[in-house]
Amino acid sequence: MIKNMKVEFGRTSDIDSWMRLVRKVSWNFPGSETEQSIDEHKIIVLKFMNDKRALCVKNGQDIVGVLLYSRKRNLKCCLAVDPAYRKRGITSLLLREAIDKLDRDKDITVSTFRENDVKGIAPRKLYKKFGFEEGELIEEFGYPNQRFVLHADKSVDNVIIGTTVTVTVDRPLGSYHPEYKDMYYPLNYGYIEGIMAPDGEEQDVYILGVNEAVDKFIGKIIAIVHRKDDIEEKWVVVPEGMIFSKDEIRQQIHFQEQYFDSEIVM
Repeated sequence: MIKNMKVEFGRTSDIDSWMRLVRKVSWNFPGSETEQSIDEHKIIVLKFMNDKRALCVKNGQDIVGVLLYSRKRNLKCCLAVDPAYRKRGITSLLLREAIDKLDRDKDITVSTFRENDVKGIAPRKLYKKFGFEEGELIEEFGYPNQRFVLHADKSVDNVIIGTTVTVTVDRPLGSYHPEYKDMYYPLNYGYIEGIMAPDGEEQDVYILGVNEAVDKFIGKIIAIVHRKDDIEEKWVVVPEGMIFSKDEIRQQIHFQEQYFDSEIVM
């Protein structure tokens, strides 16, 4: 597990670690099959580093996730994670950071593998989770790919809010935190199976509007709680048709969010 996982700009001093990761995953990226192509890619990475357009996640000094993006073309150029560190939320963390740095008044584009390509299963699911829509079929380095587009003003939060989800409750109303024994849960709290959060764990959820302990709940996401001083974020789920104001949400989640600098987005 990576402690204090965060996204940072890659520096030229990181290039050796960056390229070690590139070599690990080169088999999965058309156009990176030869030593010459990898050497050419290294030159590109160094340019992106100098322009502060190269993002990475580290475990200690080792780079385990990378992303390159272009402000001029408003697109994501490259996204890769060390195979040993997959399914920990690193791709979501990198992609969210890139989207935040690109121009949301314009369409953001990415390219990935086509629908029937086994390599495309995970990235296509990721992009759709972030609100990207399927675009034109293309070829890159002679390989069949497809563009995905995140249309202008279609922010990640706006895509998530309004979605109906199933929550598995592991800390029901009336229970206490498994480690911090003095933290009482005045509401049902759980997670969404298969949806990875930025901290690498399954997405945590506050359930509002349910006044009894439950073990499963189906409801609608009405808000996202971003922690400015922590990598985690929480989703707020309520019964269909129920409405809460930001102040009402803030009051109900205060028992835990009081320890963080949190922002509620609706």
